[in-house]
Amino acid sequence: MVGVPGRSSGCHTCRARHIKCDERKPTCLRCEKSGYTCQGYKKPIHFLIHTAAGPSSSSSSSESSASASPAPPAARAKALAKARAQIQQKPQDAPDQRAVVRRKQQFAYYFPSVPQELGLDSFMEDMAFSFTFSNLVYSSFGRPWLQLAAKGRIDDMSLSACRALALGFFGNSQRQKKIQDKGSSEYGASLRLLIKELSKVDQKNAGKYIVPVMVLLMYNFSVTKNADFSHHDGLKQLLLLCGPEKFQHQPWLSAFEATRDLLISKSLLERKRTFFEESKWKIIPWALDPAAKSPSNALLDVLCDVPGFLEDEMTFKATNDIPLRLGLLTRVEKSLQELYHWRWAWEARNPNAAVEVPAKAPADYKRSEIPPGLETALHYKNWLQANEICLYNAVLLWVLRFLGELRPAAFPYPSPSPSSQHSSPSPPAASSPQSNQSSDDYSYLQDHIFANMPRTPLLLPGQARSLRQPAMEICRSFEYILDTFTKSDDTALSWLMPISLAYYVVQDDEEYARWIRKKLDGFEEGVWISMAFIIMSVTSTFDIWAVLQNSNPDSVYWVDRRSDRYEAFPSQFGTQFLQEFREPGMRIPVRRRPTIPSEDPEGIT
Repeated sequence: MVGVPGRSSGCHTCRARHIKCDERKPTCLRCEKSGYTCQGYKKPIHFLIHTAAGPSSSSSSSESSASASPAPPAARAKALAKARAQIQQKPQDAPDQRAVVRRKQQFAYYFPSVPQELGLDSFMEDMAFSFTFSNLVYSSFGRPWLQLAAKGRIDDMSLSACRALALGFFGNSQRQKKIQDKGSSEYGASLRLLIKELSKVDQKNAGKYIVPVMVLLMYNFSVTKNADFSHHDGLKQLLLLCGPEKFQHQPWLSAFEATRDLLISKSLLERKRTFFEESKWKIIPWALDPAAKSPSNALLDVLCDVPGFLEDEMTFKATNDIPLRLGLLTRVEKSLQELYHWRWAWEARNPNAAVEVPAKAPADYKRSEIPPGLETALHYKNWLQANEICLYNAVLLWVLRFLGELRPAAFPYPSPSPSSQHSSPSPPAASSPQSNQSSDDYSYLQDHIFANMPRTPLLLPGQARSLRQPAMEICRSFEYILDTFTKSDDTALSWLMPISLAYYVVQDDEEYARWIRKKLDGFEEGVWISMAFIIMSVTSTFDIWAVLQNSNPDSVYWVDRRSDRYEAFPSQFGTQFLQEFREPGMRIPVRRRPTIPSEDPEGIT
């Protein structure tokens, strides 16, 4: 090629033969006359790499190896001149010093300059989002609305809140002060924007504020470790302003489900009834697509009645209101039957869902140190099944606790059979004022049902003889939940409540409590704070053990102290666990045992 040295414009065949090409296109005449196939004139792509100008790195020059390609001539000449000047200035240098200079000279020949390091500021947000959604335990709690908000597909407020959460969590985890400060700045900006927009809230647009408020709540728990309930009260007001009809479409339905889960936990802590116990909040959000209501949400329908049970219990204990106590007992029995119906339906949908496998010992554990009853773990077909069973056992613990308080000497209520799961609830217990049948009739009925039950390692309705049995099933399932948590794309509703209640039941046995703590090692601190709040919610309410110590030994809730596997333990609350994780100013409730009457002239208990 004319004017460009070293470049030939001939065809590839003539260049390979080292002869002059006539450059006729598309094929040259010389190849045709010689009988060769002309390979054309298409040129390959050449990459020319230029390094940024700058001083060479002398600290690493002695360790670097020469490159296969020399540096450009101008830069090479400049580097060589500099090296010669150093030699001329120090003619008396020792041989080893001259060798060092010679190596510098060689390095400068091939690497005249080292490019500056590329900054990561441009990729910071991408890395923060990726890290947060891979490691934050609450990310599955927010599916799919949290992921949509992070992509900017909901609104700017939600995106700003997600950016604050991602940067704050990533900065805390990596101990990067600069990123932490940027996350705090984003949180402040998001909060100011939300406050400004809330001044325009009305019934039509109230729903769009729920997602950013939920994300800011996650920021409080996961980044600042702050137990601030002001956002919870704001969520409650937004839901009431919207009404249940506003949440019949996605992603607002999934956001409503997560919000309901959160507010129920707060109501349990406060022991005050919640508006979710109204039937319209249990039906209308799923009215357009009843099949969209998951089994976990069906369990939350039962759980949302529990705060009202707690409030009524406190009232009748203070006022000795007998009609209120009878009404509460009726509602608790109804909840138990709903739980049993749910469990039979779950068994029909998920036959042979669980299998027993040898349990894996936690870190620093030997197999011989695994507590009795936990030598085998329960593994399921998927994570969602394990979470549903654990949540069922958690709600069952609440309901059995009330039955033990209201009727500690009652015979166990027979479970409805699998074939009658859609029929009317089972008749009341033999000791109930409404029943005229004997205990023998119920014993026969229960034996008949149990004889036809499916073979499964899981507890079936009516089989739980103490609070410890559902708690043990939660512990045996929790290994699988932890192992598969990050691999599941399912929404995790109330997944911490079951293990928190199980911890409460077994906490006075250090062997079991230590096992649970070891299993949770490695999870972020926000998990422990969430567990602490759940345990606090049951501290002043789970007085079943005080009833056990004074009730009839023939009661279903009485547990033989000689039993090795399902021994009942008194519920002296250990505040040391909460003191370790509590926030400054957080009050830890004081345990008070109820007074157990020696006689019951009204015939209620």
